[in-house]
Amino acid sequence: MRMRWLIPIVALLLSACMGSPVHQAEARFDFGPPAAASIAETGVAGVDVATPTWLGGSAMQYRLLYADAARRLDYAESRWAAPPGELLKHALEQTLTTAGVGRCRLLVDLAEFVQVFDSPESSRFVLEGHASLLGTQDVLASRSFKLAPAAPTADARGGVAAASTAGKALGDELAAWVAAHASRCWAG
Repeated sequence: MRMRWLIPIVALLLSACMGSPVHQAEARFDFGPPAAASIAETGVAGVDVATPTWLGGSAMQYRLLYADAARRLDYAESRWAAPPGELLKHALEQTLTTAGVGRCRLLVDLAEFVQVFDSPESSRFVLEGHASLLGTQDVLASRSFKLAPAAPTADARGGVAAASTAGKALGDELAAWVAAHASRCWAG
C-alpha cells in the first residue's frame, strides 16, 4: 500500500530536479541604427540587390581559411535579421536614393557576404560583388567592388561590426561613383 503513494512522489521529485532545459535565445543582427547622414543627391530612384542562392537565408556564414577554405559554415546561435541582400539593399537605399526624382536604378549583384577567419584569432568581413547603374533602357556604368574590413573580435559580433563597416563603406563608395554619372540620371 505504501508503494502506491511513494511512486508518484518520487516521480514528482525527480521531474522537479530535472527542470526544463535551458534554451539560449538565438541572436538576430542587422547593421545597427541608421547613421544620421545627409542623403546624397544621386538621382538614383531605387536599389536592387541580387544574391546567389547560398545567401538567400538569414544564416550568418563564415569560413576558416586556415583549416578548410572551401567550407562555408553557419553560426549556431546567431542569425541576420533578414537575408544579406535585404540588409545591404536597406543600407544602400539610406545612402543613395532620392525618392521620385531620379530615373536611374542601381543593381548590385552580391557575390560574397561572409566572415573569413585567417587564423583562430583574426577575422575580416568580405563584401564582394558588381554594381551597375541602369538608365531607362541601358547600362550607364558598371564596376566591381571588394571590401574586407577587419573584425574587432573573432566571433559573430565582430563579424557583424565588420559587416556594418563594409556596408557603410560600400554606400559611400557607390555614392561617389554614382555622382560622377548623376547628370544622366535626372528626369528630363
